[in-house]
Amino acid sequence: LQGQLAAGVAHELRNPLGIIEQTMTVLRRRYEREPDEVFEYIPSEVARMNRIISEFLNLARERPLEIGPVNLAGVLDRTLGLLDHRLREHGIEVRKAYPDALPTAVDADKMQQVFLNLCINAIEAMPEGGRLTVQAEAKGTSGGVSVTVEDTGRGMSQEEVRNTFDPFYTTKPHGTGLGLSVARQIVAQHGGRLDIESAPGKGTRIRVTLSSRPARARPGPSPGEKTMTFEKESGGNNEHPHR
Repeated sequence: LQGQLAAGVAHELRNPLGIIEQTMTVLRRRYEREPDEVFEYIPSEVARMNRIISEFLNLARERPLEIGPVNLAGVLDRTLGLLDHRLREHGIEVRKAYPDALPTAVDADKMQQVFLNLCINAIEAMPEGGRLTVQAEAKGTSGGVSVTVEDTGRGMSQEEVRNTFDPFYTTKPHGTGLGLSVARQIVAQHGGRLDIESAPGKGTRIRVTLSSRPARARPGPSPGEKTMTFEKESGGNNEHPHR
């Protein structure tokens, strides 16, 4: 019922948004002599609203997991490949610290969505450039995996960390506040956990810990449920540069 309601609301919102977008295209052609800034805000805000709707649907409508054997290193490689242009555009150095083979059992598409959300958050925390480190390792010999995504951005206060998984909470001007909520829900569906370490001026480190026996239909956490947070530790890295 929750998923059906979300889909219905999304449909009703997207219809008028589509009309607004089409009308804006007509107006831009009709008044083509007007400077671009007159028309730039409406299309960008329409796109932002559509993005919010999509992420809301991901949060509200859980499809069953499609668990299968996966090389998680390949999922991480694909994620970074999809973001390569954006990383270069922001002058962000990428360091990969994980083996070529990292076998586990997960829903590959959903886990790629998790890593995309985490890496995009990291990129947006480093508008002037920085370093993105993606580290992963097997936990024992039974298929458990730990993945860490770390940035050298502005970091967060402990109050921000406590609120960061609340739906629609964001500190970014154009953020939706749903990316981390969706990521945490997917990880919880897999029977895993997602933890954040951060401090102002010291960047942010997010660790995804996946169980060796993922739960196929495990429900995600409720919006008000919190995850463990703790101060970011200081210290260096042993990663090898990706580029």
